This record gives sequence, C-alpha cells and structure tokens, in this order.
Amino acid sequence: MIEELHKRGYESLKAIPSLSPSGASWRLELFNADWSQRESAFKWLECHFKIEKEEITESNVELADLFEREFLVFYNYVKEKIKNIPCGFLIC
Repeated sequence: MIEELHKRGYESLKAIPSLSPSGASWRLELFNADWSQRESAFKWLECHFKIEKEEITESNVELADLFEREFLVFYNYVKEKIKNIPCGFLIC
C-alpha cells in the first residue's frame, strides 16, 4: 500500500514499522513530511478488517484507494510538501 501511495505522488510519506508491546505483531505508523502528523495504519486496518481472524484480500491499490479517501487532508499536506523540495533532492 505504501508503494502505491508513493506512486501517486506521496513520496514524502514516511512509513515506520515497529513491534507491538508483546512482540507478537507488527505496527505501522505513517508520518507526513515534517513529522507533525501521524496516522496509525495498524489501527486503521483493525477498524476496517478482521485482521486477527482473516487475511486481507484487498489489493494494495484497493487499500491505497480506501486509505487515501479517509485521510485526504493528511495526504494533501504530504503532497504539498513534496512540491516545495528542490529538484536536486528528487528524481525529476
């Protein structure tokens, strides 16, 4: 899903994986360009899917579509920041 979001122009989106306190499952936190906003991908998945009982069958594209719709303000901020980075820092 993160790769798909990067393809859509959200290159400055930061994805930080970590382990749960028990060490039994992974967490994924998403941050905007300047680290001022954070969204929990894990909590979002937990709210939309029965991740403890069932495998997620949606594709990365479908997940990115759904996630993008729900967090449009967050993502627009990330997308806007990427426009202000000088070309030397990105492949233009």
